[in-house]
Amino acid sequence: MVTNSETRKLHFYAQNDDFTSSIDTITCLALFQAAGIPAKQKKPFKELTETAEGKKFLFVYPCVLERISTLRKTPTIVGGATNILRFIYQTEVIDYHWYPQNPLERSKLDQFFSWHAMARNSQGFLDTLENLKVVEQYFLTSIHPFVCGFSDMTICDVTAFFAILPIWRTVLDS
Repeated sequence: MVTNSETRKLHFYAQNDDFTSSIDTITCLALFQAAGIPAKQKKPFKELTETAEGKKFLFVYPCVLERISTLRKTPTIVGGATNILRFIYQTEVIDYHWYPQNPLERSKLDQFFSWHAMARNSQGFLDTLENLKVVEQYFLTSIHPFVCGFSDMTICDVTAFFAILPIWRTVLDS
């Protein structure tokens, strides 16, 4: 029997080949590590942009995932952390709690991702006290320890953790 890992390879690219300067790249790498996703960090980013499909992603996204499959002629390219995380959930075998299949549960995560996309700065961080209050009031509950009211960690928790670090540093320093 042929396994999924034998038919595809995942290559992860970061803009300017810097895997530590963007919340998107850090979030994806953290999820890959936690969920056991075998995505290989690739350099240079320029290598990806030499393809017609890859050129679309050159200046748009801080990180890009390329899936090369022996079953397809052309690779699948996905840009941006939210899109990558959803793609990983839909194409890889990972634990249910990372991104639930139940539409009601998944809608809570999608709501967080939509809000995060609008509220974040260009580096992906939530950098105002107002944003921190929104996370605390709307996405955290006193009953469950994780974002969106879940009792297990989801991909939103990984995103939120790295996104609020700078504002927490500001709060703790003052």
